[in-house]
Formats: sequence, structure tokens, C-alpha cells
Amino acid sequence: MTDHAIDALPWATSVWRDAHPSAFHHTEVDSAATSISHTYGYSRIESNAADRKFAMRLETIELIGTRLSVLDITSARVTTVTDHDRYTICIPIVGSAGISMDREFTTVERSGGAVISPGHPVEVNYLGEKSKVLTVCFPRGRINEETSAVLGYRVASDPQFALRIDEHGTGSAFYRVLRFVSHELAQSDGVTSSFPVADRLVSIMISALIASQPHTYSPALAGPATGVLSHRSIKNVVEAINADPLQFCTLADLARFATMSASALGVVFRRHLGVSPMMYVRNVRLARAHEDLARSDPARSTAAAIAYSWGFYHYGRFARAHEVQYGISPAALLHRTG
Repeated sequence: MTDHAIDALPWATSVWRDAHPSAFHHTEVDSAATSISHTYGYSRIESNAADRKFAMRLETIELIGTRLSVLDITSARVTTVTDHDRYTICIPIVGSAGISMDREFTTVERSGGAVISPGHPVEVNYLGEKSKVLTVCFPRGRINEETSAVLGYRVASDPQFALRIDEHGTGSAFYRVLRFVSHELAQSDGVTSSFPVADRLVSIMISALIASQPHTYSPALAGPATGVLSHRSIKNVVEAINADPLQFCTLADLARFATMSASALGVVFRRHLGVSPMMYVRNVRLARAHEDLARSDPARSTAAAIAYSWGFYHYGRFARAHEVQYGISPAALLHRTG
């Protein structure tokens, strides 16, 4: 057993051998900022070492909308100046970095990293002559979906995680799952080559993060079930939607099933689940379509046909919603599973 989880990662000594990552190498700050912005959100870079040449190398692989990257960079300050739409876990392999987000600050090194939640500008100051950092970027919608699944109800806002994550403390479960996924990515016959399996592994990584790293919904996970779905009518409606989301085409259908007025049902849904009744139906249908895309044969089906089968009759809107939620287009997911 190694002292640190990252010692077991192939990124600690080499790159992905068979996963074919995209790779960028830059010696100019402006071109490096363009590559950083594509991966992490619009960013600025300032070199901390005026007397030494700047250099950066970024390798990235996409795993069902989740980006795993290794960043090699000389001493520099990177500021993400716009609200990013991903959760980013930053784990140093070589060197250390100071990370500021909103009013929080932490210094990360080999034994611990940072979980950067969306919605706030972030500054990362890479210390020392050279740093090497592993990052895992999850789509915001995917984190929300998995948190909702664990809680049993739709979250009303983005979970906000504690900034500091420790390998031997709160983040140990996430590190263990990450170690397994990283080794499978490095193998030509790894299970990540099966995209339905890869999709489940992404869910497991996120679930491990949700279960082990403190966040704004942690009290609800730690305590006994509260009254979130205690309202009998909404509980029955949610169960019926999950059982067959196609049976409800309008708000009136849902109101009749719940024996409530449409306005009263809307108030209850927004109060307890944070979304309107028909948005909840749409989210369940989107999740089912995603599951079908991940396990279907592109030689026998199309993304449009799968969308239609789950009640999405405007493919363009469906495709945009799917990419926002899962970080990958429906067509790309379907053809990567074949």
C-alpha cells in the first residue's frame, strides 16, 4: 500500500497509454490561458517567475462528460474570472498551490487537495519552480443529479463543498474510487472502454465525493429522514413519475393524480423539491433517455429516436438539455457506446 493515493495513479509517473488524451504544450502565457479556459472556464495566467521561461503542458481525457486532466506548469497564478459550470477536484502530484475561492483559502499538497464548487471566481497560485496537478471536473448537472438520488429528492440549489479535501480524512472514499478509475483508464482492456460501465463509474466517483466530503446537504444525509417528502400527495406523485414518467403529459394530469389544484401542486413541488412539477417530469425523462443512450447500439437506434421515445419531440432542445446535464451530446454518447 502506498503512502498516498496519487502514488498509485499512472499520472504520477506517466500519461495515459491507451486512453488517447488530448495534449497541449505552451511556452506563451496567452496561448496557455486559452487551453486552461477550455478546460476550467475563462481564465487569466500570470507567471510568477520573470527570470525563468514559462512552460505549461495540459493533458485531458473525457469520460462521459467528466474531464480528467494532468497539468504541468511553472510557477504561475491562474485566475478563473467567470462562474464555471463544473465542480473541480484539484490534487497536487508535484509541488503545492494556494487556492482562494470566495472567502476561503487553503494550501494543497500531496496529502490533500481542494474541491472547487461552481459559482465563485477562483485563484490558484502554483508555488515553486514547477507543479504537477491532477484535476477531475464533473458537470454541475451531474453532481446535482447524484446528490438528488442519494437524498431521495431533487436538490433546490448546487451543493457547496468544503474547499479542503484530505486523502486520509474526509476524502478517503473519493481517493479510493479515483485510484481504481485511473488504473482502468491506463489499461487497453480496462472497464472504462465500456461506456455504460464508465457512466456508472462516474456516478460512483460522485457518490463517494458526496458521501465523504462535507457539503451543504451533508446534514440531511447524516440525520434521520425529515419531512422533505412527508407530504403524502407529493410522495405519491414522485413515486408515480419515477415509475412511468410518460404517463404525465401536462400539469393537469399530475394535478388529477394528486387530487390537488395545479397551483397548489406547483407550490408544494417548489417548496419541497425546488422545481416545478413538469420540470421534475422532464428531469426524470432526461435521465431515462441518458440511460438508453449509454447502453444502445448506434447501428440499431439513433439519438433522435431515443429522445422521441421519452417524450422529447424537439431534438435540438433535448440535445442542449442533455449536454448541460451530462457534459456530452446525445449523439456523441450513443456513438461512443457502440
